[in-house]
Amino acid sequence: VTTEIPVWKPENCIQCGRCSFVCPHAVIRPAVMNSQEQKNAPDGMAALPMAGMPEYSFAITISQVDCTGCGSCVGICPGKQGHKALEMLPIHEHREKQEYFDYGKSVPSKPEAVSKFNAGTVKGSQLLRPLMEFSGACAGCGETPYVKLLTQLFGPKMYIANATGCSSIWANSSPSTAYTVDENECGPAWSNSLFEDAAEFGFGMLMAQQVHSQDTVQWVIGGDGWGYDIGFSGLDHILASGKNINILVLDTEVYSNTGGQASKATPMGSTAKFITGGKTTRKKDLAAMAMTYGNVYVAQIAMGADLAQTVKAITEAAEYSGPALIIAYATCIAHGIRAGLGSTQHEEKKAVDAGYFHLFRFNPALKEQNKNPFILDSKEPCIDYEEFLAGEIRYDVLKRLRPEEAKKLFDTAARLSRERYSHLKKLETLFAPEVEGTC
Repeated sequence: VTTEIPVWKPENCIQCGRCSFVCPHAVIRPAVMNSQEQKNAPDGMAALPMAGMPEYSFAITISQVDCTGCGSCVGICPGKQGHKALEMLPIHEHREKQEYFDYGKSVPSKPEAVSKFNAGTVKGSQLLRPLMEFSGACAGCGETPYVKLLTQLFGPKMYIANATGCSSIWANSSPSTAYTVDENECGPAWSNSLFEDAAEFGFGMLMAQQVHSQDTVQWVIGGDGWGYDIGFSGLDHILASGKNINILVLDTEVYSNTGGQASKATPMGSTAKFITGGKTTRKKDLAAMAMTYGNVYVAQIAMGADLAQTVKAITEAAEYSGPALIIAYATCIAHGIRAGLGSTQHEEKKAVDAGYFHLFRFNPALKEQNKNPFILDSKEPCIDYEEFLAGEIRYDVLKRLRPEEAKKLFDTAARLSRERYSHLKKLETLFAPEVEGTC
C-alpha cells in the first residue's frame, strides 16, 4: 500500500521506543531477544546490545507488507547527534526485511524487560505486545495509537464497548478485525452496539463482569460525535454512577466516519460540513463538565505533545477506583493538515504549544492524600495561535473565502483559549490542599 517504508539504522538508535509508540498501524516494533533467539534470527537481521540489559539484544522491526508509509515514526525519532535512526526508503529495495518483522513477532515477550523499564513509561510500554494491529485507518491516523497503547497496557484484561463510528470501522469491519491475541491466544473482548448507547452498553458489560470476576478493565471507546453529542446522555449517566469504568473519547473535533460534519467538539472558526461559513460558537468543554462531579478522574491528552503524560493519564485512569474520562486529541484527514498526516504527532504538539488544546489531569484520589487533585501539564503557549490554524485547511479556507469573518472568529477563539489557560492555572490553587491551622 506504499512506495516507501522506514528502514532502521541501528547506529543512530537510542532504543527509546517512540517510533513504535506513535505508529498508527503497529507495523514497527522493538524485538528483545536472548542469546539463543539472537542466534536463531534470520541472516542479516541487525541488533544492538539492549541498553540497561546487555545480556539481551534489541532490534527495531518493520512490516513492509502492512506499513502505510505515513512517516510518523521517522518524524518522532530523536536519533543521535542530528541523525535519525529511521529513514524512508523505496520499498522495492527492502522487501527481504519482512522476515525480520515476522521473526521478531514470533519471539516471546520478556516480562523481565518490561519490569525493568516499567510498563507505565513510554519505553516500557512498547516492550509489551500490541493487541490491535494492521487496522483499516488512514495513513497517519491520530486515533489508533491511543487504542493500540490501551491494548499494550491492559491486554487480555480489556473489555471494550465501542461506539459506532470511525473507531469501530477501522477496528472491526466484518469479516476482519484489528484486535488480536497474545502468545497465550488471549486478547481483548470487543463488542459494538448502536452509535448512541456505547456508554450504557459498556456499563452493562461492567455489571456482568463484576458478577463473574473483579480482574477486568472496562473501557468505553468512541469519537467526539458520540461523546460530545449523540451519546452524551449515556456518557453522563455512567460518569454519575460512581462505578469503576473508563471512557476514552477520541477527539477529532468532527464526525470523522461520515464525512467530517461538525460536532459539539468542533472549535470556533473551524469549517466543516454544515458550517462552511465557520463555527461561531465555542467548543463544548466536556472535561470541565465531568470535573464538576468531583469523583470522576478526568484527563486531556495529546500524544504528540507529551508521550509520557499520555501513558501516565491512561494508567492513572485505570488505577482509579471510580469513573474515569480521558479526552484524547486526535488529528484526522478531515482537518486538512498541510504537512500531511505523516505529521500527526507534530501537529498535536503544535496544538498544545499554541494553547489550542490543553493537557491536564484531575485525580480525585489525590484529595484523600491531602494533595492537589488538579495537575496542569500544559506550559504557557509558545507559538502564535493563528500560526497553528494556518497549517490546517479547515481554518485556512475560511480565511481565504471570508477574511473579515475569519479574523473576528480567530481573534475571539484565541482570546477564549488564553482565558481557558488562565482558568486552568487558577484550578491549581483552587484545589490546593488544606493546611492545618488555617481558617
